[in-house]
Amino acid sequence: MTNNESSKEYMISSMMLLKSSESNFRKGAYKEAIYERRKAREILGTEEEFIALIKELILNNSKYNLIADYKIRINERKRIQIMKHLKEKSDAQYSSGDYKGCIRSLRRIEKYF
Repeated sequence: MTNNESSKEYMISSMMLLKSSESNFRKGAYKEAIYERRKAREILGTEEEFIALIKELILNNSKYNLIADYKIRINERKRIQIMKHLKEKSDAQYSSGDYKGCIRSLRRIEKYF
């Protein structure tokens, strides 16, 4: 198996995990959704590949996407600051056992990619 083939398999398995995570989120299985998202990020290895995969999937194609509108108005530094704040909030919620809040923060971070 070549490196390109294994990379493609990692991408496919990560994509399946993200779709399963979305399904679990909609069912209310928040802890499983968090685990699958984290596992997908871990499988890919690099943050850039994970961001590219999220952008490719575009999990929520809402007609009124306020975050997309807001991203146009803010600068890069502010966007990174918001993502960092959401990451800290997500970690704190996970530690406290608020899995619904944690997965919501993770999904919101992905919209800022």
